[in-house]
Formats: sequence, C-alpha cells, structure tokens
Amino acid sequence: MDLPVHNLDNTIGAALVGVLISSTLFGIVVVQTYTYYNRFPNDRISFKYLVSVIWVCELVHCGLISESIYSLIIKNYTNLSGLADIPLALSIAVAFTGIIEPLVQMFFAYRIFVVSRSIVIPAMCCVFSTVRCGLTFATAVASITSASGPQLFKNFKWLVGSALGVGSLVDVTLSTTMLYYLKRQKPAGDQGGPFVPLLINKIIVWTVQSGVMATLTGIVMLVFFFASSASYVWLAMFLFTSRIFSISLLASLNGRLFLHEDTLDVHMRHLTKPITFPSTLSVHSELTSCRGEVENPSEDVLGHENAILQVPKS
Repeated sequence: MDLPVHNLDNTIGAALVGVLISSTLFGIVVVQTYTYYNRFPNDRISFKYLVSVIWVCELVHCGLISESIYSLIIKNYTNLSGLADIPLALSIAVAFTGIIEPLVQMFFAYRIFVVSRSIVIPAMCCVFSTVRCGLTFATAVASITSASGPQLFKNFKWLVGSALGVGSLVDVTLSTTMLYYLKRQKPAGDQGGPFVPLLINKIIVWTVQSGVMATLTGIVMLVFFFASSASYVWLAMFLFTSRIFSISLLASLNGRLFLHEDTLDVHMRHLTKPITFPSTLSVHSELTSCRGEVENPSEDVLGHENAILQVPKS
C-alpha cells in the first residue's frame, strides 16, 4: 500500500485541519477547566485530581500534535516523500490519547454505576476501556518502530483498527446504557411534582449531548479508517477526539450548578416544602437562596442516596 503523498488535500491538508480543530477545542477545555475550579473549589478531591490529569494530558497532547504538523509541513517542505514518515511527537501523542479517553470512559461508567446500582455493565466498560488503553499504547509503540506510515498500516492495521473499534464499542454502550437507566427513573404521572421530570429530562439531554458526539465521532473515524486508511482523514479526526471526551467530562461536572439554576424557578412556583428524591436519582445538593447557590457542591449530581433539595419558601 503506497501513501499518495502527492495528494496533499487528503494527507497533510487533512492532518492540518485536524490540528487546527484540536487546538480550538483545547481552548474550550481550558475555559471549562477554569470554570470548574472556580465554581467548585470544594468538590470531591478525586474529581479535582481527575480534571487536573485530564488538563495536563490535553496540554501535552496539544503541544505534541502541533510539533508534529510543524515537522511535516516545515521540516519536510521540499521533501514530499517525508510526508509518509511518522513524527516521534505524533506517536507520543497517540499514547496520551490512550490515557485521556479511557479515563473519561471510566468516569461515565461510574455514573452508570451510581444511577443503576449495578456493577456489571460499568465493570465491563472499564475492562474494555483498559483494553483500549493497552491497544492504543501498543499502536504508539508500533508507530515508533515502523519506518513509515505505509509500513505501519501494512503490518499493524489490525492493531489500529482494534483500538478504534473497542473505543467505539465502549462509547455506544455507555451512551445507550445511561439513557436506558435515566428513562427508567422518570416517575409515573405527577409523582415527585414538576421538578423531578424536568430534572431527569435535563440530565437526559446532557447525556445525549456529551455522549452521542463522542460516539458518532468514533464511528465516523472508524469508517474512514477502514474505507481509506491511506488518507489522513481518519487521522485528522483522531487528533481531536480526546478533546471531545474531555469537554464531555467537564461539561458534565460544570453543568451541575446550571441545572440547579434552571430548575429553581420551578420550585419557587410549585413547591412549599422540601422534596425527597428517589434514592437512585443522581442529585444531592441544597439550594439555599433565590440565586440558586449550591451549599455543598461536593455533593454532586452523580448520585447519592436520600438526596433532599431544600427550597426556600416564598
């Protein structure tokens, strides 16, 4: 299989677009990270460590892919055959992708465990995420030992495809499972008042927005890889998929406060006393004023038993 290095649109052009999109999304990651630490200074320590690790990995990843595209475009400016080479920085960036995406997948697997109180599917997702991590690291090593891109895909196309395929499988499982359990928690009739259905609908929308984008990106990338791995279209998508995962995680954490603000008005109009939510419903915080401030932001929307939302009487 020969890499059509003369077709710059499908090779270096696609990779450049991928780096530009990835850099733009990294800016969103930075803003969301700042928002998280500013809004939730007392959040649980495990979440704060997770966000820190994700941000550092994204920073390093962004620098590595930027150096890679510089190497391809500038250092090989007069050497088109050099476009088939795999920059060392790109191989290392692949390894960081193998850290970021499995971590985010395990985070969402934990959310499923909290909502469902069942360990089976979350455990399976964690196992496959770990496998995906191993396959991604193996791909990084294979890309370092391979003399060029064509040689990598000739000898290890199955390895790259397996890493992408396992990742897409976990993404689909996480999204569909979370939607299933959230739908099951919707109360029948007027049970729980007007707030509970609104709350669950809001969480469902977040799940769709955060999970479906990452899932669709992974599936489309997988299709492009097997349809035309000689081009860099799939690689362009691979360069920014980790950003989508990180944004999904941060949006899930930061959205907790906005959820309380959006639903406070419903309480003020309809409720005159505290409402106790089902033990499996993933909410746990107290609204202590008309501004909708969270008294205990560390008690997050990922689920705690016997959650009670206190609403001030009008």
